Amino acid sequence: FLFDGETIESIMRKVERWYDVRVIYLGEKPQEKFVGGVSRLDNVSKVLKMLEFTSGVRFKIEGRTIYVL
Repeated sequence: FLFDGETIESIMRKVERWYDVRVIYLGEKPQEKFVGGVSRLDNVSKVLKMLEFTSGVRFKIEGRTIYVL
């Protein structure tokens, strides 16, 4: 799971497909571009923590729904 200059929207579309989850944006979608990578075999929470670490984006998980805060 590599991304280079992708938006959070693009990354979260991949997360939806790979982890069979639903993503809901609360507020405006962040406009930053992201660079990085993680294994698709990693737990979805590890992927989200990596994204939180590299940006101001925060996530909340409830069941199979991920909220982008």
